[in-house]
Amino acid sequence: MLFKFLKYLCFCLILASLSASQYSDEFARRKFWPMTAVPYANDKRCTDLCFNSYEYYRTVEVNCDLMKNGSDTCAGAAIASNDDKAIILTFR
Repeated sequence: MLFKFLKYLCFCLILASLSASQYSDEFARRKFWPMTAVPYANDKRCTDLCFNSYEYYRTVEVNCDLMKNGSDTCAGAAIASNDDKAIILTFR
């Protein structure tokens, strides 16, 4: 499952690098910056505040500690904004 997510992430990054969109400071401040809280909060309230029309695909959380009994986890979320025509991948 993690491999599928990583494969999807790589595909999205390649697709994003090929697009001809322009950087928008307003978009980064009002949309992307609040999305950094999504993997920590693990709910959709942050997304509801930032986007009118979106698809929340899912949040994935896995154990990523090098120690066998460690408690560190890594998490990520995939969101598609229909209004902004953007795919947002956020992780911690």
